[in-house]
Amino acid sequence: MNWEIIITLATLVVSSGVINIVLYRKVDKRTKTAEAFEKEVAALSATIDAMKRHQEYTDQRLERMQEELTKKDVFNSQLMKEKHILEVKHSRNKSAMNKAYECSFCDDKSQCPVIKQRAINDELYLSELKNNEINT
Repeated sequence: MNWEIIITLATLVVSSGVINIVLYRKVDKRTKTAEAFEKEVAALSATIDAMKRHQEYTDQRLERMQEELTKKDVFNSQLMKEKHILEVKHSRNKSAMNKAYECSFCDDKSQCPVIKQRAINDELYLSELKNNEINT
């Protein structure tokens, strides 16, 4: 009878220990899973914050680039207008110069008033370009 009581007590102790170990493992596994999930959530939150900051930076940079592009478009349209005006002037001057070289008013082409005036106009134009470069 002694052996039966000892075996019964030993069986109870061992079985309760096994039950505790199984339950502890389940609780421990749930705890570790929850901790891992919390760490993953924290890492994802940090990633989202970094992405938001990067998006804000990119948006600001895009706005600045759009403003610069608008300014350059305005400047480009102004240059195109000036180019057109200069092309018209050039074509008129070219036809006038062609007529001046065909003119029989002066025997010496270097003494022709149209050609002299063209040289003066070229000098004025070059000096204006130099002044514009200095002022800008």
